[in-house]
Amino acid sequence: MKYTMLTILFLMMIGCSSQKEMQNNELIYYGKTACLGKCPVFDLYIYKDGKVVYRGIKNVEKKGKFIATISKLKLEEIKKEVLKLDLNDNSNTKSVRDLPNTIIKVSERKLKFQNLTKIEGLDKLLKNIILNI
Repeated sequence: MKYTMLTILFLMMIGCSSQKEMQNNELIYYGKTACLGKCPVFDLYIYKDGKVVYRGIKNVEKKGKFIATISKLKLEEIKKEVLKLDLNDNSNTKSVRDLPNTIIKVSERKLKFQNLTKIEGLDKLLKNIILNI
């Protein structure tokens, strides 16, 4: 019984961790983590073909999974903002306990932010996409 429970727990951990891995056709992952208060928690995946998958988890207006498509023009805007990101910048790894993290994954590179000034343009674009889903 003990080994059965350990096996199930292990399989669940593998399943959950692989969900947020980058897909081949994925352009960007954008997500917010929980804090000690009422911070929004969600995942947003944007694919190279314009497909958008949003999953509202906690403290968000839209809970659940939503799928939409964005225009090629909007996709190009996002690509331009992504190019402005310094993918080698590791200065964003320190965390303050009660602040939510904004996580952006591009090309298998994970960036974590608590201060959004470095990604203000991209953050604004992605929030606007969520509003229009």
